[in-house]
Amino acid sequence: MRKENFDITGMSCSACSAAVQRAMDKTDGIVKAEVNLLSNSMTIVFDENVTNPDKIIRIVENTGYKAQIKNKKLTERKEDELKKKADKILIRLIISCFFLLLLMIVAMGNMVGINIFSSHQHLLKGAVEAILLIPIVVLNFKFFSSGFKALFRLNPNMDSLIAVGATASIIYSVWQMLSGGAHHYYFESAGMILAFITIGKYLESKSKAKTTSAVTKLLDLTPKTSII
Repeated sequence: MRKENFDITGMSCSACSAAVQRAMDKTDGIVKAEVNLLSNSMTIVFDENVTNPDKIIRIVENTGYKAQIKNKKLTERKEDELKKKADKILIRLIISCFFLLLLMIVAMGNMVGINIFSSHQHLLKGAVEAILLIPIVVLNFKFFSSGFKALFRLNPNMDSLIAVGATASIIYSVWQMLSGGAHHYYFESAGMILAFITIGKYLESKSKAKTTSAVTKLLDLTPKTSII
């Protein structure tokens, strides 16, 4: 028997870690598998006569994620990458919230006495809402790409839910504009979904960076030599 630790990348929610866990549980030769979403890691106990790390990595990749054998240098590099990722998400979040604020003013400003468009300018109002939504969608397009990929693999995750919800709001609103139906659109709903989930992603990235930092410090406590 052999025990090996792996770093997993691409997992975004418990459904992702559950998909990897199921794949490991179905694999011949794996005695025990533990997938940790918070640290994006996986611990495997396997029979070397039946399987090996390369096969395990391929199975994870077939599930839609990436894996590599954990080592101290990779863990330190991962910590830096997570910090940079958190900073990028924060920038994305700030820009998304800026456009979302403008979108909310246009879409729902009349509720607080801000009437930018008159009642007969509903098509122009919808067009402006759609234009303000575009930057939010572009900045957060990863939700759509990863979500629909997971959905097509029949392993839907949280990104799939976000992508389907936002896409449904956009398609319905565009259809209402083209058909001349209702004068209220739901572009702001799609924007809110993407922006609020990005807040969660930012907090998640910060937590993962702290967790990885703690793991690195624990590894530093490991004795380099021993006397038997």
